[in-house]
Amino acid sequence: MQVSLHFEGAGKPLTAFARFLGGPPLHQKPEHADQRDTAELDRLRKENIELRGEVDHAKTRADQAETVIRVLRARVDAAESKK
Repeated sequence: MQVSLHFEGAGKPLTAFARFLGGPPLHQKPEHADQRDTAELDRLRKENIELRGEVDHAKTRADQAETVIRVLRARVDAAESKK
């Protein structure tokens, strides 16, 4: 495999070439990597569930706050219209 790189900038354009001989490197995972990956995935799933619960709780509180604001605005408007 051959790769060429072309650089253009403030100065003179540059070109570089690289040739790779042989096959691609073999990627071997350690035997216990699957256990670590599974444990990490389980941890992330649990965290995801917890965070979704926090988001739902925050949405509920925001909805309640908006309701209170609407009620207070209605009271202020009613009080000002009586003046």
